[in-house]
Amino acid sequence: DASLEPNTILVGHSCGGGFLVRWLSENNQRVGRVVLVAPWLDPKKVIDPNFFQFDINPKIVALTDRLIIVYSTDDDREILSTIETLKAKLPSAEFKEFKGKGHFVLSSLKSDKFPELLDLLID
Repeated sequence: DASLEPNTILVGHSCGGGFLVRWLSENNQRVGRVVLVAPWLDPKKVIDPNFFQFDINPKIVALTDRLIIVYSTDDDREILSTIETLKAKLPSAEFKEFKGKGHFVLSSLKSDKFPELLDLLID
């Protein structure tokens, strides 16, 4: 039992975002807002080839208060490939496109602050 409640907020970055897509797809559990930052579904099967071997459930959007997927146009090709997959499988999710944010890490943000994420969590 994950002990999540309908108002639980989930945030996943990169592989963590991909994990949340899998978890939400495999568990029919209502949660609050979900924000995926530069989610990665390992399109080249770099890690365990079975880890992301699952079907994305298009109904996961309806199991959330809001499903927001954040990405930057200058991120790695694998991230952008994941974004295209998610757009195809989850067309009713909200996609927030940024420019110049890279992979949303210190080296690409040039800061330890990401106020846009906070705005997505509390608006």
